[in-house]
Amino acid sequence: MLKNLLLLISLFAVSFQLFALRPGDAAEEPLRVTWVKGKDFRFAFPKDNPDNSGKLSIGVFVLCRAPQSPATVNMFESMAAKYGKKINIAIITPDHGSDLEALLKKVKVERIAAGFDRERKLTANFMAGSPLYPMAFATDSDGRIIWCGEAVDAPEMAERYFSGKFDARAARKISPLLEELHLCLRNNDDRKMNNLVDEILTLEPGNAAALRLRLFSLEQRNRKLEAWQLLERELKRSPKLARLYFTSVDLILRDPRLSNALAQVLESFIANVNDPTYRSHMAYTLCEMHHYNAAAVNYAVRMLKDIDLSKASVSTTALYWAAKASAAYRLCRLGEAVTFQTHCVDIWKKAGNTANMQAAQRRLDYYLSLGK
Repeated sequence: MLKNLLLLISLFAVSFQLFALRPGDAAEEPLRVTWVKGKDFRFAFPKDNPDNSGKLSIGVFVLCRAPQSPATVNMFESMAAKYGKKINIAIITPDHGSDLEALLKKVKVERIAAGFDRERKLTANFMAGSPLYPMAFATDSDGRIIWCGEAVDAPEMAERYFSGKFDARAARKISPLLEELHLCLRNNDDRKMNNLVDEILTLEPGNAAALRLRLFSLEQRNRKLEAWQLLERELKRSPKLARLYFTSVDLILRDPRLSNALAQVLESFIANVNDPTYRSHMAYTLCEMHHYNAAAVNYAVRMLKDIDLSKASVSTTALYWAAKASAAYRLCRLGEAVTFQTHCVDIWKKAGNTANMQAAQRRLDYYLSLGK
C-alpha cells in the first residue's frame, strides 16, 4: 500500500483537476469505443423497461500493460457474477486494441464488456489528464454519475448501493473535498488535511480514499500511533466494514508497538464480518504475512471454519482453498497443503484464468518439492 501511495504523491507534484466528470453529472456515453468483448456498453439503461430501475453501471478506465490490470479485470468479472443483471460493467482503455486483446488473454471475460477508446476522447473527458489508473465511474439507471474513485473501491461502493446504504448526496459533497485533500497532500498542508478528513469521515464513516491519504500522510511523518488511533476510531464507528480490518492489520504488522492490538482487531473481525470472501482473504493474509506468529495462524484457522461456499464466486472459492493450504503449511501439515492447493489450481484451470492458475501452480509445486 505504501509503495503505491509513494507513487501517488509523486504524481501529484504536477497539478491537475482530478476528474472532468463528478457525481451529479451525466456520463458521456462511450459511442466511439470499439468493443472487443461483450455487448455495446451504455451507462444509461433503457427507460421503457421498469425492471431497469435501481440498476448500476460502472465504466472502468484501465491501462492494459499496468501490472494490476489483470487483477482489476478479474475483480470486476467477479462483481458481475455476484450481481448478475443488476449491474452493467465495462473495461475501457485508451490503449491500442492489440494491448487489450493481450490483457484479455490473461483473464477470461464472460460477463463484462471490454473495449478500446479508439479516439481517446472519451478517456480524456472522464479522466481529465489524471494518471491515477484504474479509475471507475458508477452511474444510476438514468446514466447520471453517482460515484467515482479508485477501481479498488468499486466493490464496496456496489455493496452499499445494492444494500440501500449508499448516500448519493454525500458522494456529491465528498468528491470536491477529495480533490482538496489531494492538493493538501501535494502542498504538505497537514492541518487542512486533518480538517478535510474529519469532514469527509463525518459524511461517510470509513471513506476509503480519505483514509488512505491521511494514513499515508501520518506514516510519512512517523506518526503511526496517530494513524492507529484514527483507524481505531473508525472501527468503532463502522465495525462491519471489512476493509478497515485489513488496513488495521497491515498497520499492526508493520509496527511492533501495536502488536498487542492484533487480537482485539481479529476478535472484532470474527464477530462482525461473515462474508466468505473477506474471511478467506483475511486468513490468507495472516498466514502469508505473519511468519512467526502462531496466534495469527490459529485465528486464520478459526476464520476458515464453517464457511458457506455454495454461492461464492470462483475467485472466492479459489482464495478459500489457497488460504486453507497456507494455514496447513504453517501448521506443518504438508499433505493437507498439497490437497488444498490442488483444489485452488483446479478451480482456476476450470475457470480458464491462466494467470491465476499458473500462480497457484507455482505454489503447489513448492509444496510438492518440500515432500521430496
